[in-house]
Amino acid sequence: MVAVVEQLGGALGVPGLLVLPCVAAHLNQIIIDSFLVSIWRKREDEFNSAKVA
Repeated sequence: MVAVVEQLGGALGVPGLLVLPCVAAHLNQIIIDSFLVSIWRKREDEFNSAKVA
C-alpha cells in the first residue's frame, strides 16, 4: 500500500499521513484473522476428536 500512496505523488494529501490508515487497517486485519484462526482450530480439534471416537 505504501508503494501505491507514493505513486499518487501527494494528490490526495501528505503521503506520510495517508499511510497511517493503511497501517491501522492492516493491524485490524491481523487481529480479526487471529480470532478466526482460533475459532477454526477449535472446530478442527472438535471434529478430529469426534472422528476418533
